Amino acid sequence: MSTYIPSQDAKDALFSNDTTYAYDRYQILNPSVDKNDKTKNIRDLQKVHYGKFLNGSYPFLTWEPSNQVEILQVIDAYLDAPVELYNEKGLLFSINIDPKLFEVYAGSRTGNAWNYALQGSHYKPLTSVLVNGKDITIVTMSSACTSCTEAMYGVYTADRPLGELKQIVESKPFSSPLGTITSLDSIQWNGDSVFLTSDSISQYAIHVLQKDLSFKLIQNGYFSANGSLSSSSIFTYGNDLLISSATSERDCSLLYTIWQVQGTDIKPRYTQCLNAWNPNSASIDTLSTNDTAYSIVSWSTSSNTIYGCAIQTSFKDGTTTSTCSPVPISVGAAPKVSLAAIENIVVALQVQTDSFCFNSLTRNTQAFPSVCDLVPVSESGVLTYTYGAWNAFEQQYSDASLITSCSTRLLHGMYDMGTNPDVSMFVYDYNDFGMVAVHEAITDESAGNMNCGRPLIQTKGTMMIDAFSLQIH
Repeated sequence: MSTYIPSQDAKDALFSNDTTYAYDRYQILNPSVDKNDKTKNIRDLQKVHYGKFLNGSYPFLTWEPSNQVEILQVIDAYLDAPVELYNEKGLLFSINIDPKLFEVYAGSRTGNAWNYALQGSHYKPLTSVLVNGKDITIVTMSSACTSCTEAMYGVYTADRPLGELKQIVESKPFSSPLGTITSLDSIQWNGDSVFLTSDSISQYAIHVLQKDLSFKLIQNGYFSANGSLSSSSIFTYGNDLLISSATSERDCSLLYTIWQVQGTDIKPRYTQCLNAWNPNSASIDTLSTNDTAYSIVSWSTSSNTIYGCAIQTSFKDGTTTSTCSPVPISVGAAPKVSLAAIENIVVALQVQTDSFCFNSLTRNTQAFPSVCDLVPVSESGVLTYTYGAWNAFEQQYSDASLITSCSTRLLHGMYDMGTNPDVSMFVYDYNDFGMVAVHEAITDESAGNMNCGRPLIQTKGTMMIDAFSLQIH
């Protein structure tokens, strides 16, 4: 059995299974995407009702578009035909790009991923997801311009992970005593939807999202009077409301602290100076389970190298242990990390920009070096994800080895293109992980002009909301 490529194989085999000419071996229709007219081949096949292949034993295949506009053009050409020309087994793509990138680029047609474009003035976007029962609430926050501190927020809902996204609050001013907000996190606590924000000079603020979807300021202050480059996370242990922070201090390049919220103040509970190398952007997330706080801290340097630490803090004896990578474990900038847990399974998801695209037609098919032997270099606008168990991140840091698309303990690849990403993971219905990521869209026709896969070009200030499926592995 073999695939049938109309542009290369015998024309009669499109209609015949004549064994004399071995036409019966052609059982899978596999047209290419025409270089000049992306939908020509599939439209030509529709004119003859796909020959013998319609409603056969196998899906249609097509190969092998990389750019989003081409992927959507082919899907639309297939769907625009009369329903009787839909193949019962469907249409699949042979690709050389990362599977998650294809999921996102095709998501608006397949429903298997999100790739929403919100035009306007959305700079340095952030997001946090809350789940109450089966109701998913997604809050986004962004700067109103590239250099101002004024923040705007939006509120969205979905009935399930990757379900229909509905906007219920559109770009309202967010009243805050902070400067430019650099991190956003949230948690359900004592019946309230509690949100934590922090800025680049170690200020923080705690708000409650009220029933009318406005924010009420509860308290604000400083993690440190001399701190900078702060990121923070909010979580609970028992009835206690806690905050973890990562801040640059005069005597510590990256200080890890767990704070306890007490009334209108916060008190440090555990502190450790991390062995961080010249961080210029940092992210932290923390959750607690089994009397232990689990944290991931990730940071990038001015040379677009990324390091990380996995930290455990015992609430029973107060000990804190950290495993930090002594060398870069990835390339890129502006990493953001999010944690989630189902029972005792703690997983982490990290996204970053200016990373490296391991999978493309050129890199997958070249004789040397192989994909697994590629040395990653920072590529402008490439957004990548890294996903796996918390202890897999810890082991990666301990091994001091580069994360690649061939890594056995962590899933890693490209999912979109853009800048200033953020991500929020969540647990749905007690047994399903979900995620939402935001970023500033690509706005230049020349950006991403590579066979890794170029997204649709958007207007300046457009925020993208992406989501794709996660598995426990």
